[in-house]
Amino acid sequence: MWLGLARRRSLVLPSWKGWLLLLAMLAGASLFLFRGAYPYLAAESRLPKADVVLIEGWVSDYAVAQAKAELEAGRCDLICTAGVDLEKGSLLMDWKDWATLAAETLKAMGVPEAKILSAPGGASQRHRTYMGFKKAKETLASLNKSSLRINVITEGPHGLRSTTVARKVFGDSATIGVISVAPSAYDPKRWWTTSSGLKGVFMELIASTYERFADSGR
Repeated sequence: MWLGLARRRSLVLPSWKGWLLLLAMLAGASLFLFRGAYPYLAAESRLPKADVVLIEGWVSDYAVAQAKAELEAGRCDLICTAGVDLEKGSLLMDWKDWATLAAETLKAMGVPEAKILSAPGGASQRHRTYMGFKKAKETLASLNKSSLRINVITEGPHGLRSTTVARKVFGDSATIGVISVAPSAYDPKRWWTTSSGLKGVFMELIASTYERFADSGR
């Protein structure tokens, strides 16, 4: 009948109870994603007292102000700014990289220059966090400390990736904590209601997984 081009096979499909179970599992997974993704990515592991606050220069002024607050509260001795070259706007400003921009912002906020170390990471199309932290490690070597306690300040769901990269770069030479400042562009509790929240969380879910498993040990 089928001229040898097809054959009959039995196909097992879920019953209505099976479909109900599958839908319940899908709903549970979706709820976990929407409720749990941001806290997972932005989980804090702040050190009570650090030698240095290491801030990623690309973050908002609000996050930069958090570094100032840490210094003024006596929870750190120095602030180190890290970041690679600006991709846009450098022709309009005196500062050509994120590290210098964050350092100048801190000065404008009233932080003494002696309390700021700037570590420009140079031009980079990939591994920008890694290159920024690598340069920061070289700069912090001038402190001549065998072991540093560092709190990394970053923004929102970038926290997990920043922690992973910092621990790769500094290894046993530093104890790493992280302070994830809530983003101003969206509500972290309802991140899925805005395009910036969706983009930020989903990109970091992918990027942090890639950083941990596929791009480790550079």
